[in-house]
Amino acid sequence: MMAALAVVASALVIFPFVRHWTAREEQIAVAERKLGELRWLAQHRDEMVAAAGRRGEQSDAVRTFISGRTPALASSSLQRALQRYAESSGLSVNSLDVAGAPDSSPSPIPVLPATLSGVGDIFAVTDFLSALRKESPVMDVNQLTVVSNSALRDGLLRISLAVRAPAVIR
Repeated sequence: MMAALAVVASALVIFPFVRHWTAREEQIAVAERKLGELRWLAQHRDEMVAAAGRRGEQSDAVRTFISGRTPALASSSLQRALQRYAESSGLSVNSLDVAGAPDSSPSPIPVLPATLSGVGDIFAVTDFLSALRKESPVMDVNQLTVVSNSALRDGLLRISLAVRAPAVIR
């Protein structure tokens, strides 16, 4: 009877605890490895820029993070970058919001959110998305909607997106 109770207790309590503990340890190890990689990249940035220059690539092609003395100033830089991309691509911006609070996830680098909606033809939308992918600062598009609206003439598309940009607050 005691042996059966011990088997049931270990099946219901100990095994789930061990699985949870192991999964948590794996998450911590992955986070520590990523943090180490980010620290290494930050320490060796100048060397990498120089190496890129030696290969014939332009050093200004190295993508950077948003920076500012406060989160509000960093959000302003994010807003300017998004407006610059929209203007250069011919996308007409209807709304641009960078007023959201920085991401509260446990990350060594704060992440600033922004949402944008606009209208443009297929070329403007493509150029805008290409700028987000290639230009500096680094941005992660975590939500994207492109809709062809019959109410809009000349084949215009409505685009809505949410981005997250890593920021260095000095």
